[in-house]
Amino acid sequence: MSLNRGRGRDSEWQARDDRGAGRGRGRGESRGYFRGDSRGRGGFQGRGGDRGRGNFRGRDDPNDRGRGNLRGGYQGPRIYNDGQLIPTPDPNVKKVEDLTAKALLGRKKTADSVRSPDQPGYGTLGKSVMLYANYLSFISVGKPVFRYSVSIAKDKGRDVPAKKARQIVRLLIEEHFANNRDNIATELNLMKFIVRYKNENETDFVDDPTVLTVTVGATGTLNPADLLNYLTSSNLEGPLMQQEQTVTAMNMIIGHCPKTKKSVVSIDGNRNFSLDASMGEKATLGGGLEALRGLEARRGLEALRGFFVSVRAATARVLLNVQVKYLACYQEGPLPMVIGEYQRANSRSLYRLESFLRHMRVRTIHIARKTSNGRARPAPVKSITGLASPAEGRSGDNQTRVPRYGAGPFEVQFFMGSKGTQGAPAVSAAALTEGKAKRGKKAPKAGPVTPGQYISVGGYFKRDMLRFAVMGRTPALNAESIATKGVRMLGLGEPPSATLSAFGIRVETNLITVQGRILPPPKILYAKQKEVLTMSGSWNLKAVQLSRPGAMKTWTYLYVLVQGARPHWNNPVEMMESLRKFTSVLRSMGIDAAPPNEGQRIVLVGRNDTERTERSVRELHDRYRPSLILGVLYAKDTDLYNSMKQVCDVRCGARNVNFLTEKLQVAQDQYCANVGLKTNLKLGGGNQTLHKSELGLLANGKTMLVGLDVTHPSPGSARNAPSVAAIVASVNSALAQWPAEIRIQPSKQEMVADLDTLLQSRLKHWAQHNRNEHPDDIVVYRDGVSEGQYDLVIGEELPLLKRACETIYPASATSRGLPRIAIIVVGKCHNTRFYPTAEADADRSANPMPGTVVDRGISESRHWDFFLQAHSALQGTARPAHYVTVWDEIFSTGQPAATGALGAADVLQNLTHKMCYLFGRATKAVSVCPPANYADLVCTRARCYMSDLFDPIASATPEASVVGTKSGRCQVPNSHLAVVHPNVKDTMFYI
Repeated sequence: MSLNRGRGRDSEWQARDDRGAGRGRGRGESRGYFRGDSRGRGGFQGRGGDRGRGNFRGRDDPNDRGRGNLRGGYQGPRIYNDGQLIPTPDPNVKKVEDLTAKALLGRKKTADSVRSPDQPGYGTLGKSVMLYANYLSFISVGKPVFRYSVSIAKDKGRDVPAKKARQIVRLLIEEHFANNRDNIATELNLMKFIVRYKNENETDFVDDPTVLTVTVGATGTLNPADLLNYLTSSNLEGPLMQQEQTVTAMNMIIGHCPKTKKSVVSIDGNRNFSLDASMGEKATLGGGLEALRGLEARRGLEALRGFFVSVRAATARVLLNVQVKYLACYQEGPLPMVIGEYQRANSRSLYRLESFLRHMRVRTIHIARKTSNGRARPAPVKSITGLASPAEGRSGDNQTRVPRYGAGPFEVQFFMGSKGTQGAPAVSAAALTEGKAKRGKKAPKAGPVTPGQYISVGGYFKRDMLRFAVMGRTPALNAESIATKGVRMLGLGEPPSATLSAFGIRVETNLITVQGRILPPPKILYAKQKEVLTMSGSWNLKAVQLSRPGAMKTWTYLYVLVQGARPHWNNPVEMMESLRKFTSVLRSMGIDAAPPNEGQRIVLVGRNDTERTERSVRELHDRYRPSLILGVLYAKDTDLYNSMKQVCDVRCGARNVNFLTEKLQVAQDQYCANVGLKTNLKLGGGNQTLHKSELGLLANGKTMLVGLDVTHPSPGSARNAPSVAAIVASVNSALAQWPAEIRIQPSKQEMVADLDTLLQSRLKHWAQHNRNEHPDDIVVYRDGVSEGQYDLVIGEELPLLKRACETIYPASATSRGLPRIAIIVVGKCHNTRFYPTAEADADRSANPMPGTVVDRGISESRHWDFFLQAHSALQGTARPAHYVTVWDEIFSTGQPAATGALGAADVLQNLTHKMCYLFGRATKAVSVCPPANYADLVCTRARCYMSDLFDPIASATPEASVVGTKSGRCQVPNSHLAVVHPNVKDTMFYI
């Protein structure tokens, strides 16, 4: 990435039209959906609900009409099954839960009790409420299941790819088990089968087809009834050894029906999307509101609405989790049309086009294919690997000559041979390479794009996806879709699919109900202990000042324009008036803000832009040594935002907050206040706090809260993009400041490798703020961990936490068992949702009320977990956070400071809930507690610093598309890319 568009400053800001050779990307290449410092994280961030945008007036931003317009028209019923008889939660489930909890409380504690701690009873605080959950209950779990291993002999010395292996298994069933298609389990020991191969889209075998040997062997029997008996028992015997395998087998059976339908796209075996208009729904992406409302507009991509399905073990029953899901797909149609539509709606950059097309599957029609009897064979389906380049096709007898990267088909010289279709190729677009890149094959006459191909999207495509997910979609509509279209697509209705009938599986088609509780909100305090009134998890800042305001004795600004853009102010005087309004709002919040010093104005031209930005920031920093540099950015440009953060946080060490030019020009109080919340945190101040009586475990000032997260490269990242680990920690009981640290580690490494060093740095920071004392208790909220990795947290990360404490704490403390540690895993990417059963229990968006907690009905009673929806979603269905205690030396060990008069379950739930009101840049409760939320923000900021690796398209060149070693994986890039400057490393630079 390069962002140095420098022309220096103009003495007077006249509107200029700087066209010409140096124009570069200009506004037409803006990177789409830029969040910016001043936008917070609103309802369109893809992790469920409102992530907490500051709100000066306690209302939605009146300027953000893009969201408001989506609410127009009829949105369906507010309450699912409104007016119908509400089924009561299964009484047998509660009976087993209570019996198991009683037995667990009476069990003698051992060393193993700390690891995977027992459920310490259930919470009691709050108002009781009944909720629907997006789960279906198994009426019958089915017959015993026979398991087999399937081994496919290598094809010409090579392992068979996964997609081809799936087709071979289909052919095996067709050819050798046709009579047992619905009930494939048979009593076999070890047998070999010969399978003739044909492509998935072919109906007949070719002459002399490929023949493969498939070995099938029995590996054992699984009985779902054993799983149900275990879940129903309140005895405390050890875990069922085959529980995971049984659930996996049941998932395979449940998922088999939709996967066999040609009109259904199945992803990862548990996400299913129908291409049938009667069963599914779709919308064009990138076509604006008209496309999302179903009007004709083609932009190369479309969104499908489908369903996720997963079998879940719960107390006294087996459940089926079904959730509405969304998928971005290439539009079906001729490839030239798809390319043309994409380029009309998006950038005409060849590098972006190549990224868009990579891995797309098309039918290749430049070679006519027939069988020996003269019948036409279906055109083969090939995957596009990229645009043609001079490096392709330089070997072999049939050489292809490509004059330049992205050359059109008329420019490419290739030898077709006697089988080829002669004449000019039909594709009026850049020539494409198909198949494996190393083969250098060309598909200059590609046919239609095959339907249902999914693609990862970003920018305004992602924005449109999220609009499609929430526009007119009340929670009740999603629940209705699950109970109707979802049930039909999965073959669960009456009669059930042939496969489910053969295995004896029957599933109830109505959503279950569970018991929940609504926890009361805490008392939010600002300056002079002034309490504010909360409503639906939100409040406003009118007539209050921040609890601990910072000071901006010296600050300045950097106004960034793009060449050819019209300035929003005619001269510096007009801009200073806008800055004066912003300063006035800061002062009203209590921040000691002096008038700004004269800043700089730069114009970016598309070359060396980052270096130009850095020079300007260094000039301002050296001249004023400012408390803050306000970035005034011309537009929503992700490249520019990333560059500003890299320059200020890493290279120059300048505190920075960014303002969109159009917002600063108006300088509305609400928007300025939102920026002010972040500004105060970066200055080391505190925004809101809780009354000491609300703090519980934290009141004595002896507990440090820690947040951990790891982020990984996403599809489209460079091959050598690393994983990033982040840690944040509180410095005192006010929970206002959370300094952070970043570590770079090998790609896809799930656990935090350097955790001992990271925790040592946080403990030293704590001591600096607490008279050189260290905390007695450390509560870790670990984000970014899946269910299958809980043991890894205990086996790999906990020893590092312990090692750090042994290094820092004196022997007198460790001999007393200090510090005590608890680890709570925070789950955000789960598929559990709740729906109110009555209007009185619903918030304004028809979701459960903020503070809703569920710890019964859908979990295993032997495990300590709970779901908490602390926030109020602006639109769509709110996603609760899932908290799982995997290690506990604090809450359930009888420590008086930890429990007091409440049980351990209430203490942890109450603490976590109240913390959600202390997310510093918001005036509302957020969906995930601050330790995990802040750690996630740190990881996101690290991705900004290394955007060339995580989002390399902006700086792409033909060579950039083949970054990597011969093994396909580079070593970890230099860690200096994400080393925060010493000037700001102890601040909340990431906020």
